[in-house]
Amino acid sequence: MILDLYKIHHDIPEKDINRVHSLYCDLLELDNIIENNIDINKCLSLYYQDWHDEYSPERTDPCPDYYGTYSLLNKLGDKIGDHMTVDELDTVLFTLIEFMEHLYKK
Repeated sequence: MILDLYKIHHDIPEKDINRVHSLYCDLLELDNIIENNIDINKCLSLYYQDWHDEYSPERTDPCPDYYGTYSLLNKLGDKIGDHMTVDELDTVLFTLIEFMEHLYKK
């Protein structure tokens, strides 16, 4: 599900709500940097996988389940990067914001 403020406070595990809310605000900051410096409206969305992956019973190798992970989506809904924990998402957003601020210093 694509997250907004309502979904963060109602659909995210309670232990993650404050951190995800803060990361959502960081994502809005990143979107603002992108919109102010790039002609194309390229906003990002935060996606939370709230369902378990299903696999065929014939499969013998370990099957990853991405339930409870986060992803970044572009405006077209394409996933950017891989599934991330809250810690990994925090690191990725920090890095992207720092890069964009450095790139578009005024």
